[in-house]
Amino acid sequence: MRAVENVFSVTSLRAPAYGQHVLKGWLGPDEAWIAERIAAFAALRKQTTDRLARVPWLKVHPQDGTAYLWGDVCELGLPDIEIGRTLARDAAVLVSMGYQFGPSSNGFIRICYARGPVGWAAALGRMIEALEARAR
Repeated sequence: MRAVENVFSVTSLRAPAYGQHVLKGWLGPDEAWIAERIAAFAALRKQTTDRLARVPWLKVHPQDGTAYLWGDVCELGLPDIEIGRTLARDAAVLVSMGYQFGPSSNGFIRICYARGPVGWAAALGRMIEALEARAR
């Protein structure tokens, strides 16, 4: 099942580099739209980072060129897959587990914040509540 999940995550859930290069030509005429999207993602990144930074044991690693954020959940002492299950079950939020990105990423989760800001604010609240419950 883990192998199937890994193949699915790489082929269906992410925009591979070759696809990004192909799409770049199509988006050229839409510079205003792209600038608007970049600003919206920057606001979502700040919203996500600010909210998750309130969890003292959770270390967040935002990236500038993406709509993803790495969360270091090592201090919980649980496998990242267990954290992923907890968030899916208790917060109704799906994250990518670190192991999908290689052995050095165990203990991390990857959070996609490409969402509407209002719904995402509610989801962040549920995530924090579920993570804090696991930390107790």
